[in-house]
Amino acid sequence: MEKLFSEFAPVSPSEWKLAIEKDLKGIPFEKVKWKTEDGFLLEPFYTEFVNRETPLFRKERHWSITEVISKKGSIDSLQPSIKEALDSGADSVQLHSYSLGGAKSGIEIESGQELERFVKGVPLKSGQLFLSLGTRAPSLFAQSPSVFSNEKFFTDYDPFGTALLCGEISEDSLQDWKQYLTSLANGKHIAIHSAYLREAGATVLEELSYSIAWFAEYLTILLEKGVSLEQSVRSIWFWTGTGTDYFQEIAKLRALRLLVSQVIEAFGEKEPKSIFVHSSNLSFQQTIFDPHVNLLRNTSAAMSAVLGGADSVSVLPFESNHSKKDPNADRIARNTQLLLKNESYFDKVLDPSLGSYYIENLTNTLAEKAWTEFQSLESKGGFLKAMETGEIQKRIQASGKHKLEQVSSKKTILLGTNQYPLAKEHVSGLDKIIADDKNRKEFSKQTTFERILPIRASEEFDAIRLLVETSFSKTGKLPKVCLLPIGDAVMRKARASFSSNLLSCMGFEIQDHSGFASLEDVPAYLDLQLPEVIVLCSSDEEYNALVPSLSKLLGSVKKKPIFILAGYPTDKVKEFESLGVQEFIHLKRNLIETFRSLVERLGLSS
Repeated sequence: MEKLFSEFAPVSPSEWKLAIEKDLKGIPFEKVKWKTEDGFLLEPFYTEFVNRETPLFRKERHWSITEVISKKGSIDSLQPSIKEALDSGADSVQLHSYSLGGAKSGIEIESGQELERFVKGVPLKSGQLFLSLGTRAPSLFAQSPSVFSNEKFFTDYDPFGTALLCGEISEDSLQDWKQYLTSLANGKHIAIHSAYLREAGATVLEELSYSIAWFAEYLTILLEKGVSLEQSVRSIWFWTGTGTDYFQEIAKLRALRLLVSQVIEAFGEKEPKSIFVHSSNLSFQQTIFDPHVNLLRNTSAAMSAVLGGADSVSVLPFESNHSKKDPNADRIARNTQLLLKNESYFDKVLDPSLGSYYIENLTNTLAEKAWTEFQSLESKGGFLKAMETGEIQKRIQASGKHKLEQVSSKKTILLGTNQYPLAKEHVSGLDKIIADDKNRKEFSKQTTFERILPIRASEEFDAIRLLVETSFSKTGKLPKVCLLPIGDAVMRKARASFSSNLLSCMGFEIQDHSGFASLEDVPAYLDLQLPEVIVLCSSDEEYNALVPSLSKLLGSVKKKPIFILAGYPTDKVKEFESLGVQEFIHLKRNLIETFRSLVERLGLSS
């Protein structure tokens, strides 16, 4: 049979590069290389890939559509919600049952007998029942071990995950939790919650390298306790967190299976072993304001998870961080995956990304770098030792801080939050949302281990917006900003647009103007509008005359506003400040610093 493209001559990488450089018209080729958050460069094109004979993908084309049921209630009261989810297209359901210091959350299960009744009552046709029990799994297992042998019932006992979140492995001794780990090695009851790392700001590479170190540590403990390698591998499953870095997330899941296979081989097993991977989208990336943009973020994450080969995927409702829930949010979250399956046909091909030069090379790069990180961690004593010294926590905290800084500087765009905000949007219960964020960080004090703290990319913006929203709820008015475009038509328009978009992110009322012919018209306009803030928008050259003139004119207005300049003429900053300019807004200015300064000047920070 003749090859499809045999009539076309092959094109070498150097020829591709020459063609790209011609199109770039003088821009250096290096400029179109993309640097990932982990610091390695990706080429703008690839012409070959490494095809590995390893278990890179799930066994079946179908993945399990998993619905998260986060309601609190008894076994009987939650059965209708479970049934509705399964009847409406979900294959699996995910619930939790926590009891901490008398406070209960999720489904109320007090004993092994109640657990058994619950598991038997879930009408699964296919898929899994995921029940997060935290540190309660061993005690419930002791009361009713038979229910844990149900192959469709998954729990997530994870002492390392508990240590990272809460600062403690458990109330029991080190030896006891190792014994508990062994007792749960029959079925899928030991989880690796690498999603915790991502919710705290970890990068894709950090999640990947720490996941396999975590896995190797659990295998070591189980083998030392006499559990066979095959049973140990079978008992562990991965709960990953998937963000919106589309191709990296696909490659990450593929690299995870490759690396797990290498770890198992290092323990002496030559035959590839299948692992179960569950993926959930990240709360980290979900925004409070303009929440419908979360639908796009959720869909991107779900697509990455499916194309990357996750066995099970859950999608959080688009307003999961809100205090007031949309009644259709659960249905929309479920339908996100049903669309991928029934209308996009993602379940018709076993491995859709196989053969993509870009994804294959990215998979290979991530795997190599994660393996190097893993080996470095092992040389220092392994995952548990790194937790004890705080090495893992410190690195993830640094990554989380960097991500927040990227959002604050607009190097990372969050639509509706730091770019293109939804005008005149108000969010009820914002104080409760921010209080919940704080409680998640403070619910447990550090004891044995340093904790990782969950963050949201938009949380600093939300805290600023709370101050504005609180003022609005008391007075019925928003701080008003008047844009004063004058002079050069191109520069004033560009800077007015930039200023309007930026200050709208604070929830301010923006009063735009087509442009002033003369500064003499400004005082009458300001006396009519009575703004709290004004922004002068022009070119740097024209500011030399405009700033002194406007400074004098402001002395005659009824209500003296905060004077902001759009731009940052470095050689004139001190002079303009002496003339009354209080803030400069520009592309390199940190938004959060600007916003904090403004709310303080407006008296909203108290």
